[in-house]
Amino acid sequence: CGDMASNEEGHEVIVSYWPTRGLVQPIRYLLEYEGVPYDFVWPQCGPPPSYPRDEWLSTKHRIMEGFDFPNLPYYQDDKVKLTHTMAIMEYLGRKHHLYPINEIEHSDADLYREELGDQFRASIEFFYNHYMVKSDVVVYEKQVRQKLKQFESKFVKCGGDYCLGERLTYVDFLMYEFADHIRLAVSSTVLDECPALNAFMDRFEN
Repeated sequence: CGDMASNEEGHEVIVSYWPTRGLVQPIRYLLEYEGVPYDFVWPQCGPPPSYPRDEWLSTKHRIMEGFDFPNLPYYQDDKVKLTHTMAIMEYLGRKHHLYPINEIEHSDADLYREELGDQFRASIEFFYNHYMVKSDVVVYEKQVRQKLKQFESKFVKCGGDYCLGERLTYVDFLMYEFADHIRLAVSSTVLDECPALNAFMDRFEN
């Protein structure tokens, strides 16, 4: 697990995470939208069902020398070495002009970012530890439908085609990944109850 597998082609930008969507997918979406070539590398883990990560955990500080807080996902280019999804997304938002431009947009972006971060963590915890427990699935689906309605209300309140209004920002890549994750995990029609978000998903994909 300490060795890294790679699709390496020698690009300047390197992104690393486990070979799943998890917390890295919004980063990959944004890079691909901007046409930024990058190498994706991932730790090799042990066999199922537990996929032990002991070797990776014992070697990550050596592998990630120069990172302030070694962890996954990580991102590096010729200027920075970053970990944590939200820190990476904010950096890429600034770098690629997909960032809030006034105080209202900054406030809304902060709110979306924190709420979506909570939802990503809750979803990962659920799917790792509760997905096979029917009663837990019922509770999770009820909670996530309520949360989607809150996002729907906020989206409508902001107005426009995207999370912060009329401009695409890094927040939209986070929102898309969360909503798509729920659409795949709960029901393909779960967003039918949220017409503004549903339209956003179609717009984002096309």
